[in-house]
Amino acid sequence: MDNPHDLYHPNNQTILDPATMPDTPIDPEEFVKKVVAQLASYSVLISKDIPELLKHMCRLFNFSIHPNIELPKTVRNLVFPAQTGTGKSVSVQVYVSMLKNYSSIIVVAKVKDAIKYCNKINEHSTDENYARCYYSVTDKNKDDPMRVEATKLRDYRCIVITHNMFRRINMFDDIDYFSNYKDKPRDFVSIDEKLSFYDQYRLNYSQLDKLIANVEDAIEQSKLL
Repeated sequence: MDNPHDLYHPNNQTILDPATMPDTPIDPEEFVKKVVAQLASYSVLISKDIPELLKHMCRLFNFSIHPNIELPKTVRNLVFPAQTGTGKSVSVQVYVSMLKNYSSIIVVAKVKDAIKYCNKINEHSTDENYARCYYSVTDKNKDDPMRVEATKLRDYRCIVITHNMFRRINMFDDIDYFSNYKDKPRDFVSIDEKLSFYDQYRLNYSQLDKLIANVEDAIEQSKLL
């Protein structure tokens, strides 16, 4: 009976039930088979609870493509708090590779992760041109066959970029090469691991004293004003 807009106040959280989420476009049963097979190939121990968890994950991914019409349009973020070792990264790779009519973008921590994701997704999809990544070429991060120029990203159904690139395009770049596949917005967005939007600074005690003094002056001035 609650107003959906009230449920999604920035300082409130609502738990959604995966059992009520859709089984399309990807069938959870087929998804589980592929993910379990992939995890087993890595010699990962598959507990009795993993298949059910993977079904929930698949339904959550489906839900993010086909949002419930009762939810407010302002809701664009779903957080899946799965524990380490539950196969989140493999699940994302497998899920994206199974999407035939939808496009995706994945944000990962490092360049080497982006390249690995592309190779794995292409392998799962049996299409060597399914996924590509983009990053700035440096002495540390050499050019790779999986990398394409930014202007070419719209030609690929799945693209992978790094956290740093994601921050850059959201803060500074005016040209958006990432959000569209062909001429349509990408359907599935996955950010792997926590994304940080703050920068760290070091202060010595002298700088800290000056900062405190400036704040104190500002407080006094605000009273006068």
